Formats: sequence, C-alpha cells, structure tokens
Amino acid sequence: MLKKTLVSMAVASTVTLTGCLDNADTGRNADPEYKISHPDFTGKTWPIFNPVTSALPVPNDLIFDSVASDGSFRVPGDMSNPVINALNDLSGASVSAAIDITTNGYIDPATVDGRAFIISAGPDGQPTVIPNPNQSVFLIELDYASGEPVTGLSKGEPPTIPLAVTAQKAAAGDPASGAALAGLAQNPAYEASVVELDGLSAIRINPLTPLNPRKRYVVAITKDVKTVNGESLVASPGYSNLTDAEAPLASGALSGVRALINGLWEPIASNYFQLTNSVRAQTGQPSLSDADIVMSYSFTTSNDKAVLGYMAEPNTWFTDQIKTVLGTRTRDAVMAQSAAAGVSASYDSIKTAIDGTIATYPSAQFTTALAPLFDIPFPNGCGGLTGEQALSCTGVALSRNFEVPGLIEPPTSREAQFGTPTDVTQLSVITSSLVAPGEVMAVTGQITLPYYLGIPEGTDGSNITAGKWRANASLAGALNNAFSALGVSFPQADPNVTDVVNYLFPFPQKTSDVTIPVLAIYPANANMNSGNLPVVIYQHGIRTDRSTALTFGSALAKAAGVAVIAIDHPAHGVAPSSTADRTELATRLLTLANLPTDDATVQAVVNETFHIAALLQIQEAGCPLNITNPGDTDQVNNAMQIVLGGTCGVQAATSLGSALAMESTVKNAGSIVPGLPATDFERHFDFTAGPTGAPIPMNFDPANAVGGSGTLAINLTHFQNSRDYLRQNIIDNLNLRLSLSSLDLNGGGADLSGDNVYFVGHSLGSITGIPFVAVANSTAATDDNIVAAQMLTPGGKFSGLLEQSPTFAPAILGGLQAAAGIQQGDSGFAAFTHVLQATLDSGEAIQFAGDLPGSKVILSEVIGDTYIPNSAYPTANFGNADPDPLTGTEPLVRISGATDITTSGALNVGVTRYTGGDHTTPVLPAPGDQNAARAFAEMIGQTTSMILTGGQQVMVNDPGIIQQ
Repeated sequence: MLKKTLVSMAVASTVTLTGCLDNADTGRNADPEYKISHPDFTGKTWPIFNPVTSALPVPNDLIFDSVASDGSFRVPGDMSNPVINALNDLSGASVSAAIDITTNGYIDPATVDGRAFIISAGPDGQPTVIPNPNQSVFLIELDYASGEPVTGLSKGEPPTIPLAVTAQKAAAGDPASGAALAGLAQNPAYEASVVELDGLSAIRINPLTPLNPRKRYVVAITKDVKTVNGESLVASPGYSNLTDAEAPLASGALSGVRALINGLWEPIASNYFQLTNSVRAQTGQPSLSDADIVMSYSFTTSNDKAVLGYMAEPNTWFTDQIKTVLGTRTRDAVMAQSAAAGVSASYDSIKTAIDGTIATYPSAQFTTALAPLFDIPFPNGCGGLTGEQALSCTGVALSRNFEVPGLIEPPTSREAQFGTPTDVTQLSVITSSLVAPGEVMAVTGQITLPYYLGIPEGTDGSNITAGKWRANASLAGALNNAFSALGVSFPQADPNVTDVVNYLFPFPQKTSDVTIPVLAIYPANANMNSGNLPVVIYQHGIRTDRSTALTFGSALAKAAGVAVIAIDHPAHGVAPSSTADRTELATRLLTLANLPTDDATVQAVVNETFHIAALLQIQEAGCPLNITNPGDTDQVNNAMQIVLGGTCGVQAATSLGSALAMESTVKNAGSIVPGLPATDFERHFDFTAGPTGAPIPMNFDPANAVGGSGTLAINLTHFQNSRDYLRQNIIDNLNLRLSLSSLDLNGGGADLSGDNVYFVGHSLGSITGIPFVAVANSTAATDDNIVAAQMLTPGGKFSGLLEQSPTFAPAILGGLQAAAGIQQGDSGFAAFTHVLQATLDSGEAIQFAGDLPGSKVILSEVIGDTYIPNSAYPTANFGNADPDPLTGTEPLVRISGATDITTSGALNVGVTRYTGGDHTTPVLPAPGDQNAARAFAEMIGQTTSMILTGGQQVMVNDPGIIQQ
C-alpha cells in the first residue's frame, strides 16, 4: 500500500460559473426568449438558442477572436472565472468532451437518435448498411480544401461532407467505402442521449471516439425529437427570427448569424438529409428539409494536440505553415476568379488548384522571399527540389535558422550529473522485499531542463498556480521580420495583444532552465561504462514521486537487466515527514522484521541510534569492536568500518546494514517509497497547498512538518495551469530521452544505450506517457524512439476521471459545490467539466491513444480500480455522474485497438486485465494480499519479456491472475 492517501484536490477559491458567457445571477442557461403569447410558441418546447444573450451551446463558431487573430476564442466576462479564462485560451472545441444542447422542457429519450448508419435486413433478408431513417440529431463533419476551417468560414469557402462522399462511393460499389460505413454502423462515432440539466432536458452528444482535430462540425436537431407528451420540438423564437430572412433583427450584429444559419448550417444539414431521405421514402416517412430543423449551429475542433509534436520537431510546423499559406492564398485566388466570372467556386475546384500549387512549389515569390535557400542545391539548400520534397526541405532549413540563435529550443541532450551509487536496499529497506543486498544499485543525480511555467519568488508561491505556457514573443517578432515579404504575421509578437500558445504558434517562452532530481537504478552486475545498457524511463503517478521507481524499478532491473531512470512530474517531489510519520514507519518496519516495537526501540530507529544497539550485540557475540562508550562517535564509526568490512562475518555485516538501512529509510520517510532523501531542488519548489488551496512554503522540520507531493498539480481554478503541467512533463521526458546516451551513473563514462529504450508509466505517468510515446515515435528522427512501453493502470479523459473516480471525486465534487455552488446536474457543472476537458485535451491520453498503433504497448488494467475507473459507460461509475464513453481505461483499449493479452504471444498494442491487486499495486503490493503480489509479479514478468524480446513478445506466467 502507499504510505500516503491521495487526498483532496478541492477547489479553494470561488469559481463563478453563472451562465459562462453572460453576467446573470444564476448558473442556469439564460432563456430571455421573447415573452410573447403566440400559438407557435405557447406551451412548446425548443432548444435554447439566442446569440443576443449568449444562450447557445459553447464552444461555437461565433466566438473566435477576430481582434487578436491568434486562432483562439474571444469571450467577454470575468477573467477570474476559470471557464471564461480557459475559453479565451482555446483554439477550438474539445475533441472528447460532451456537447450539450439545453431545452426549455422535457424530451422523450426514445426520439433522440444520433446514429448515422444502421444495419438492416435487405430485400434478400441479408444484413445491409443503410442511412438511419430515424436519425433526429446530426453531427456532420465538414472538410475544407484549404485545410483551414477557421478562415474558411470568414471567407465563405465551400466545404464538402466526407461521410456523404463515402456513402456515394459505397453506393457506386467501392468496397473500402462500404466497409467504412459498415464499421460506422457497428461502432458509431458518437451517440445522442437525453440528460437532465437544471431540472430540464438537454440533448447530449457524446463522442464515442475523439472527434477529428481542426474540423468544423455542424449540429442539427430536427422535429423528430419529441417531448414526453409526444409533441415535436419547435425552433425557439430567437432561432425562428434568425431563419426568417424577412423578419427584423434585434441587432444588426445578428446579420452574420443569420447568414451562417441560412447560408451554411441549414444548407449543410439539408444536403446531408438526402442520405436519410433515400431510406425514409422507402419506410413511408416524409422527407426531411430545412423546414424540419429546429436548431443548427457549428463548432470547430482544436488542433492543439499538434503543439507537442511541433515542439518536438519544429521543422514540421514550418512546413505546415507554408502549406497553410499556399492553401489559403490559392483558395482566395480561386474564389476571387470565380466571383469575377459570376460563378461559385467549388470544393473540387479549390482542391485541384491547391494540389497544383503544392506540386509546383516553390513559386517565384517564395524563391525570392526565402533566398538564397533555393539557390543552393540540396542537401546544403533546397535547390532542385519541388513539391512536397521542397516543402519538407524548407521546413528543416527554416527551423534550423531559428534554432541556431536559440529562439527555438527543441528537445535535445541535457546536462546531468550523478552522485555515488549505493545498494538500493541500503537506500530503502522497503526494496529488500523485492531484491537481495548486492543485486541492484541506485544513484541520485540531477539534470537541467527548460521550464515554461511559473517559478516562485522567495516565499511567494503564487506563480506556481498562476503560471501557464506563454508565447515566445521574441521568436514571433523574429518570424514576422523574416517573413514579412510573404505577408505572414504572428500577433504573439506583442504580448499585450495575445500570449496564446496553440497549434498556430506552438512555442512557449522559457521561464528558466531548472535543475531537477533524477533517480537511476541498475543491476549491480551490469556492464557499465559500455554505453549499451538497456534503459527504462519510469514515470510515477499523481501525488507520488520518483521514489516509486525504487520498487517496480528494482524488481525490473534485477529481472530484465536494465537501468531505470525516473524524474518527477512538475509540482511533485519528495515531501517533508513528521515525527509521527517517522514513528509510524519505524514501528511498521520493526514489525515486518519481527523485532521489538517498544517505545525505546522505535525511538532508537527514529533518532538514528538503532545501529549502535546492533553494534553492541555484535560485540557481545564475540567480535571485538572496542566500543567502551556508545556515545563516542569515533568508536562507533570505527566499529562500523570493522563490521561492514566483513571482519565479524557476513551475518554481522548484514545485520548492521539492515539497521542502518532502517534508520535511513525512516529518516527519509517523506518519499512515497520511504528512503529517498529530499534535495534542495525538488520540482515542487518546496511549496504545497495550504488550507485555502493557495501555495504555502513546506516545512521540513519533523516537529512541524507541512507539505505533500503534487498538491498543486491539479488546479481547478486555472485550467491552463493544469494542462501545462501535463505538457511540461511530456516535454521533460522527451529531453530526458535524448539525454540517456550521455548519462554517466558511476563516474566511469556513458553507461546507457541510446537506442534500446523503453517506457513504464503508472497512473498519471501513463496518462502523460501515452502522449509521450506517441509523439516520440511519430518524429522522423529515431534517436527519440521508444522501443516498447508498459502503461500501468492508465486512464483517458482527465475531467471524467475527476468526476467518476471513487477516490478523487468526493473531494472534488464537494469542493466545487462549496466554492462555486455547482454540482452534478447543473448546467454550470457541465460547462465547467466540458471546458476543463477542452483545455486538457492537448496533454492527456485520450487524444493520443489512436496514435499508438505502430508502437509496442502493454496497457495494464486492474479490475475494480477505484482511482482510475475501468469504464464509466454505459453505466456511470460514481455518484450522480452521467455515463461517459471516453472516461477510464477501457476507452483507451478501444481507441488504441488493443487486443487482449491472456496467453504468451506477439506484442503490438495489448491489454492485460488483472483480477487481483488495486491501483497502487505497481508501487508495492499490499502486505498479506497474495493476489496483489501475484499481479505485481505478473506486471514485472510481462514488462521483462517485453524488454528481453525488444518489444516483439509478451510472456504470460500467471494466467490465473488475468481475466480470460
């Protein structure tokens, strides 16, 4: 068991969520619809839609910032409200959060159907895939030839509907398209259901797999959705006014909304209805048209997932920027030419023109603007290259131009130093249950990494929780100067305009280079100084620290012959321990060793005099140690040298070593696996959450100890702060990965292989580990590759984990209700969690799980995990939460395509489901829990086989502890 309980992450300051986009006094959705008595509306139920009062689904395409033009939203309001603050930092909607469409009444759930295709019996009685004639809720993905949906909207670029194109191809007999539709019928991309918010019905669209990034989606609701009384929904008074081209508008500002509804949203839905209508006619149902739409709107998903990839491989960002410029300029030219000719541009005409522009790149303008790049033949320049090759070459060259002066600092090998190695059982007596003395060594050290978040100033730790990644203004200014001839400009050059870091500008300003602790564990008999020792990067879980590598890592070092390297998550590290902590630990260790636990013995361990008693026993047993005064330090030290040197025999040396290890372990009880001493440069900066949740200094005095690891890492008053702690960890591990081959653990030269590298993550370490592995293995370079990875008790959709976890949820839900007056079932709570997830998307597992195929990965799930739920779907996992199809471990299994591991075999992406143990088992099995011990051993065994076969195989040694 962990020696510490993961406790409250409650919100400490008031979070005002009144309407999110309005300044009302209620957290309910504003419904200031026209208060009129009219037969079309009296007693009717409609989806809430009123742009005048911001009473509409959020996010949506009406809130993009046209002033800063940084690709983010612009939402007025109190910036101390974490929801509003986060919205103004987002570049689009979440790919995984639910979409809620509130109503003013009560809906019959049986009439809410979002399935696009279904399997039905054909004329011959055989199963056939058809459009769903009963679909009443539509989520329609659009594609823009320019690849730029945000500017595509303002420019009026005509999109296409990819699913409709697939259906047309399937109807024409294309097998691949037919298979795609069959897959969609069996595994829908989303589902629509009814939930209760503020006591009224809301239509919830839940992605069943993450939506595609940087895509526009049109949502349409039809009259086929009915109330509990069997009446069709109607369009709201506000929506009806906007769709009526002849009706007066409440504000001239609404003309743009009317144009979107009548010129894009409803036409898109009506075009898509042709698929549905082809089947409705056969079933005797009336065809759908725009007259059946009771609400429509659009939103665009964020592409901020790309930030980490761009930071890891900046040349890809430069290449993509050039492509975007080429695409949008060509689009604008085609549309202008078409308008001049009195015709409308089409998706195909724009796509054809853009393909031609890219194929013939560089144009004369680009050749001149980027001179002398294309005057110098490849490979020293890009001369002689065209098309995609020229674009890739341009990206590499431009990136290098900004890396050399240090304006861009991609992950690279970093400076590190290590101390004197010691036997791991001497560092922590806890490890002696897993390895014997003399089998595994451990050494502590430090590594210097770039840091992009806030650093405390003296006793003021507010920067720790107030910080976020802010754009590198110097780089933006340099880019603007370099590319002025191309008309490219980044508003991040002026921090007063924007400091947003997103996929359009993915480079944060470095706060400082920080030195952080690093722990290394390796076999005592390893071939050191050869530069060939296989290595595992180990990443710990939430509210723990790098010391958790001591147990799993020691067992793995012994079994697989690898070195294990561990650093802390940001805002984590070894914490203080109180006298009570040390006394409790000493008692527990003495009990496990079958030694007396009287007060005197316990205090001897705590006071570090226990080893003197051991020396006196050895002397009494006949070995002359010349101790006449146990209080004489010189006599005691000389005696220790005699015993540890072997003069008194192996048993005496072992006995004294155990006593010293117990004392050291108790003295350093602040680490999660006791024994690891705190450094002067822990990642929490010696700050912890105080009674109000604000940072306060830690106190390492045992008599007045205050502090815990990771208490400031999950910040529900500043979503971006939490997001960037996740992203910082991923970048840290990319830097660590590239530093491995230069690490010298024992002072004799580089020890570790730069090629034979693996990853093990536990809990939060797997939540960030999945993006880390996905990004590392997606770069063109191979020096950052991960051969294979073990993800222990991982989970997806961070916001859902906080709500659905029996361990975390009670404190979080209670804190939100106490601080902000919101609770499950409130629209304010839904807005809070949806925007939180939109913020966290770019740094957590759910969005990257689909990138794992191609890597070798084991997902290890413990059935009944109470920290990270196995699943929250189709049944919610905790309290009054609604079912969430993307929360937990099983969604990662499904999205990654993991296959069940029940017997030994080849490894691609696989999942092992353990029937014994719990969430903390990978740190150390609970004493006396045989099934937990079996699960731990199997986890070590599977990880070992993964390493020894270079990621090709996984061996099952104890199938009885695995769900078959």
